[in-house]
Amino acid sequence: MITTRQHRTAAAVIALALGLFAILRPAPLCAEDAPERFPVLLGVGVLYGATGMIDYDTPPERNQEWIGDRMWGGGLVFEKMFNRYFGLHSGMWYTKLQFKIRSEKDQGTEEIHIENVALTMPVFAMASIGIGPVTVSLLAGVCFTYITESYISVEHEDRRYSTNAMRVSNYTQEGVGGGLEIKYTITDSFDIFIAGTAERYLSDYLTNIKDLDGKMYNYSVKIGVLHRAF
Repeated sequence: MITTRQHRTAAAVIALALGLFAILRPAPLCAEDAPERFPVLLGVGVLYGATGMIDYDTPPERNQEWIGDRMWGGGLVFEKMFNRYFGLHSGMWYTKLQFKIRSEKDQGTEEIHIENVALTMPVFAMASIGIGPVTVSLLAGVCFTYITESYISVEHEDRRYSTNAMRVSNYTQEGVGGGLEIKYTITDSFDIFIAGTAERYLSDYLTNIKDLDGKMYNYSVKIGVLHRAF
């Protein structure tokens, strides 16, 4: 059943997409007095990084701790420069994220493995400076993640248990983020880029689980190619 929260999340994503379209859509220019045009860049990239969890609600007597793991994925990148120095950086990334919950029990240590599949949209302001073919940009803004799949698995000596964890996952995540991006112009139409970004989420990661929760964060390196679309 689609909840009011899902309706609001979908409406927010649609509003962001329409806003980005309005920003990126080229405007007609007069030939005789056309101002300097700044490009829209569209591209693709891959990422790899590390995840973590800020544990704020697990009492010591539970003998449990969150352990971050890795993340990887790929996606689309959109950039629009408004002038020589300021622009907008966004995109849509498909990622897989892994965590562990380590528990100390009488029979020994047990690890619960969590794997999420998610879509992430960053909306970052971009402050740039160009030196020859190299452009260096500072990124800062907000990010939105929608968890589409979540699985929990526990391995024992004789078998492995696995279950769908969407019912206990807060699948809409909002946070803040930023980083540094370096672009290198290889032709009049193409750039290559490398970026290091970090995201800190403000939403609870779990729902309906007492005394076990946290907030996600991650670090990633992204590389890819950008094309000047118009």
